[in-house]
Amino acid sequence: MVIGYHSKNSDKSSDSKLTMPFRTLLLLLVLSVTGSTYAQEYHDAPPLTLRPLLQQLGTELMQGKTGSIVAVDPATGEVLCMVTNSPDGPDDALAIATAYPPGSTIKPAQALVFLSEGLVKADTKIACRNGFRDGNIRVKCHPHYSPETLTEALAVSCNTWFLKSYLLMLNDRHKYGSKEKAVSTWHDYLVSMGLGGPLGIDMPWREGRTDSRV
Repeated sequence: MVIGYHSKNSDKSSDSKLTMPFRTLLLLLVLSVTGSTYAQEYHDAPPLTLRPLLQQLGTELMQGKTGSIVAVDPATGEVLCMVTNSPDGPDDALAIATAYPPGSTIKPAQALVFLSEGLVKADTKIACRNGFRDGNIRVKCHPHYSPETLTEALAVSCNTWFLKSYLLMLNDRHKYGSKEKAVSTWHDYLVSMGLGGPLGIDMPWREGRTDSRV
């Protein structure tokens, strides 16, 4: 199961932080045993793949928040849970018609690009000193050990490792001839992995793009 979560939290109580992992674990255990895919009431046309317990949990977790929770079965593409909330109530556009920066979920895809292009190896080490800097660009990184290999960079979700590797690709004129060609190659890889395009689910207003700020 792949779960996407995007929210601006207005409820910072410690109780919710303590109970959510246990309740989520319990719910997933129940689902793994029952395998239930009963229809869940959803507007006027209920998709049959939504799981009532997941919908209920998602609705509870989104109380007092703005954003969306989406859970997809990667084997079938079935949407198992889709819950949204905003100051005006549920808003489907938050889940299927709004572009978001991919965040750290793009890092495994980046790793595949760099490995496939022969730009790095699994044991390639890159140092991170509290973040990435290039001219006027500043991207912070959380505290962790350094330098890291690719495997370690994925484990600690190092921003610097993947940004420096991306620059390495852009600046490889011998391999690509120009930055434009490097970016085009990078883009083609990401599209081939399903990023930046429609998922093909039978829901209206769906979008398939990433935020231009990334």
